[in-house]
Amino acid sequence: MALVPRTASPTLTVETVTSRYVSRTPNLPNLIAGQALDTAAPCEIQSDGKVYMCNGGSSTTVAGYLGFTPTNYASGDPVTLYQNGAVFEYNTGSLTAGAKYYMHGSDGRLDTAATTGDTTGVAMGLSSTHLMVTRGTATQ
Repeated sequence: MALVPRTASPTLTVETVTSRYVSRTPNLPNLIAGQALDTAAPCEIQSDGKVYMCNGGSSTTVAGYLGFTPTNYASGDPVTLYQNGAVFEYNTGSLTAGAKYYMHGSDGRLDTAATTGDTTGVAMGLSSTHLMVTRGTATQ
């Protein structure tokens, strides 16, 4: 297991041609940040109904997973999350194309190996700098 380094300014790339295929959650009512959320962080809904960054060290993480943040959010902000097909410039060059990435034991981060809270992966490397979200909701 290894924490995947994240660039200081990750960016979401939704190209015009592919954006119609990217799942996002802007129409879900009352998606509110329960904590400050980092850009490109896998997030979940917790029992209070708010959005928090996922922690792969918890076996309950997968049940609440909903998607990745496109930007930073402050606690209390309305939140939109992106799912299958969203592409992020995540890293400065240490991703592996075709490799799976999993929720890490640190809030909102990714790992190179399966964790207690994520045994199937939430993203795939597209290049040394970009990854694509490969999971929609917890049931996908």
